[in-house]
Amino acid sequence: MTETKQKTNYEIFVETIMSLRYSQGFYSRLAARFEELDDEQKKQVEAELNAKPQWNDSVDCVLFLEQ
Repeated sequence: MTETKQKTNYEIFVETIMSLRYSQGFYSRLAARFEELDDEQKKQVEAELNAKPQWNDSVDCVLFLEQ
């Protein structure tokens, strides 16, 4: 039996903004800005997001982003 690995907040964030980028202007702009970041900046975003309480899914990410 294989165990499903919990995705990190950063992984959930990237999946969420990329999947919603064509649905709403906010996510489109956020995804575009994210793609412009260099590797060091992405690592900083990853560290900051992963330091937050663990999200379960994209809904938690959206709630965080829209608060």
